[in-house]
Amino acid sequence: MAQLDIAQQLKMRFAQPLPECSDRRIVVWSDPDGEFSDAFRALAGESGVAFADEGIPAGAVQCIEVEDGNTFAAKLLVSRQAQRENFLLYRRRGRHQLEGDWFADVEMYAEHFQADYTSMLMEQLGAADTQEVRSALQNTKQFFAAKDRVARFVKMMPHAQTSAQVLTGVMAASLGAVAPTPGAIVRAYLTSLFEEGEEAGFNAFSSCEGERCNRHSVLEVLEKYGVLDAFATYIGLA
Repeated sequence: MAQLDIAQQLKMRFAQPLPECSDRRIVVWSDPDGEFSDAFRALAGESGVAFADEGIPAGAVQCIEVEDGNTFAAKLLVSRQAQRENFLLYRRRGRHQLEGDWFADVEMYAEHFQADYTSMLMEQLGAADTQEVRSALQNTKQFFAAKDRVARFVKMMPHAQTSAQVLTGVMAASLGAVAPTPGAIVRAYLTSLFEEGEEAGFNAFSSCEGERCNRHSVLEVLEKYGVLDAFATYIGLA
């Protein structure tokens, strides 16, 4: 996502009318992987103020990168010293990681903004915003590159809460939208071997360019989508 697009999205967010009974807006920008730290710093500039003189309700936006070393000072500023100021709080922390967080109360009532691919994918899938789920989605990102596969995954595994559920959903969707259980996944694999030949291990997956089509073995597909090791574990469990 281009830096300009992010700036425009944030500007539109702060330009919206304030909620009833609110005299300012606080937006927490969650970026656990630090993908957009440069974009945030460019937006904040040397002054740490964004959107000055642009008609933002409650005035310009103070930009703070909340990190180890300034957490207490930032909390004091937001909660006590500048109670009528708009704030954009940039955090390299997951949205729901509140345990032991000085900003837990602010996180609860603030608005939230996320621009990284994994965060947007988690929202689309209805998946839990945890580090283990995030890592699993990053490791299987090639699977989620196609909208039809995303739709199959959501059908098979809505609201994934763990990395194991992410991997299971990817396997189930890759093997023809079967039930997301070890038994069903292994049966689908064995069925594909029977239908296409045990030695080749081919299934109905194919990629076509013009009139040229190539079949991929089941194991190649699972390896491509980052779930071959998990599938090997299922073979042992089934």
